[in-house]
Amino acid sequence: MATQLPLMVFPRKRDVTPEKGRPGFGSPPHVPGRSRQTERINGQLAQLQSSFDRYKASLSDAFAGTEPETVLVIEIAGKVDDFKQAIEAIGLEWLGEWDLTDIEPDDDFYEVDSKDLPNGKPVSGRLFLSMGNEASLRELLSLWNLWVSDRAFPRGKGRWKEVFKHL
Repeated sequence: MATQLPLMVFPRKRDVTPEKGRPGFGSPPHVPGRSRQTERINGQLAQLQSSFDRYKASLSDAFAGTEPETVLVIEIAGKVDDFKQAIEAIGLEWLGEWDLTDIEPDDDFYEVDSKDLPNGKPVSGRLFLSMGNEASLRELLSLWNLWVSDRAFPRGKGRWKEVFKHL
């Protein structure tokens, strides 16, 4: 019996160069420190790995020999220049990005006034979509572990340090 999977239609692939120095981004927002960010994100990455493993197992019978791909959504506060190159450096495929202007401030991410105090305004950020497979997910988790332990990143992958700070 054939397995029925949902059909997702994506627009035709086209290369779009991200804009440099977008207007609307003022000073960078306050971001949490490494230990707080590790506390916040570790569970989410473990859940991502677990979900991908379950998804892969569910496809193994129906599509033996194929490698499943999934869409990864990354939301950051502030901005990270050259993020498209960071995505491609670990084997993810760039799908697109959007400005976010209404991220509610919390104890970890907030805009500051001239006295470095929270001003209560929404935080600006970016939403990135990319297509990944198991190899790119392993690379992402490997870079995360390097960042958590404050070790050097491989050449060409240092932009991920900024991503992890703003994630």
